[in-house]
Amino acid sequence: MAINFLNSVDLNTSQLLNAVIQNVGSDPSSVLKGQIIYRTDTNQLKVANGSGYVQVGGSFTLRAADSTSGSNDFTVTPGSTVSLAGGTNMTVTRGGSGSENVFTVNTSATPDQTITLTGAVTGSGTGSFVTTLQQVVDTTKFVATAITKSGEDFITNAVDTQIPTTKSVYNYVNLALTGTLIFKGGFNASTGVVVSGPNTGDKMYTLDQDLAIATGDYYVATVPGNFFGDASIPLTVGDQVIADATVAAGSVTKTDFTIVQADRDLATLTTVGIGNVNASTTSGIDVSYSAGTASLVIDVNEINSSTDKPSKVLGTDSSGNTRTFTDSEFFQHRFKKVSLDSTSAAIARAFAGGVTTFTVDVSNAVIFGAVGSALNTTVEILNHSDGATVYAEITRPDASELTIAFLGNKADGDYDVLLTNVG
Repeated sequence: MAINFLNSVDLNTSQLLNAVIQNVGSDPSSVLKGQIIYRTDTNQLKVANGSGYVQVGGSFTLRAADSTSGSNDFTVTPGSTVSLAGGTNMTVTRGGSGSENVFTVNTSATPDQTITLTGAVTGSGTGSFVTTLQQVVDTTKFVATAITKSGEDFITNAVDTQIPTTKSVYNYVNLALTGTLIFKGGFNASTGVVVSGPNTGDKMYTLDQDLAIATGDYYVATVPGNFFGDASIPLTVGDQVIADATVAAGSVTKTDFTIVQADRDLATLTTVGIGNVNASTTSGIDVSYSAGTASLVIDVNEINSSTDKPSKVLGTDSSGNTRTFTDSEFFQHRFKKVSLDSTSAAIARAFAGGVTTFTVDVSNAVIFGAVGSALNTTVEILNHSDGATVYAEITRPDASELTIAFLGNKADGDYDVLLTNVG
């Protein structure tokens, strides 16, 4: 059964792909101007001109490109033969197969062309010829006085006329990267006792403190504890303390250090730290990690299924607040089947110029039980008698109204519409 269109179809400059013209064995009795048919008995494409059907096609004119004289015109009509002839140094041949419709224009002329190269590469000729490459490198830049070697002052020689050797660059980078921090070992942050390195056993902070420090000394906590017994300075494994001054044994205080937190504490509900995200098998959330980043995906397949009617649906209200809704509350403003009947307060009908137009006021409470928008409403048109889907022109002149136009005079109740509010 063919799809029933009840108004013109505008492809809006789009292509009509894989279409087949209506096949008939004889000209139809109805002659609507512009209607196209294909006669399967005569293999003719025909178009209606209002009084009958005529074959599509006609003559065209060939004219010599170098002449505007009408005497060089040739009118090609169906069945005419046009010969393709060669000219000077040119021949025309047809493809190898007798049924092949490919023609090839061949030329035997091969004039020589002279090529001349200029610039850094020079030369001239018609075939193979000798070229000359000019000098493009200034060798004066490679004298000994223009090179900075490893034994020379790299910074003093840092000018645009000097080129450094790789060893001079290596020595300068090593010098620039040499710092003042000296790793002295690990310590127990709870007791202040150094547990590794050259000062193993010395006490950083106890009553019998015997550790001297120098600027740049740094220690790493291997056991957690409060630095210098101060509960406001808790250290965890991996935290570092760096000496800011040189202080003799017995006089070292907590203010002589800069503390670098390793930030490897475990996270709690109220404290930022190390942690990870996981999910139970029935949580409805899938968790995966990539490069340290967790991705959470809602997976409804994990949640226990039910065949009961939903009692609550999670969503947002018109103010954007998250709320729960009953099944009827959630869908009451979404779907509606309406008869195109002007006796309804939301529907008007008009017939003019051979077109019946129904106007549906979507903002009327009769439609969705609340204010709706035509811009957010989709439409499917049904034949009221058999429920078949049909097609008519649907427009939205404003945000409140839908217009549905049919060719011909259509009565109230002939068609129904299924309205879906997607707003």
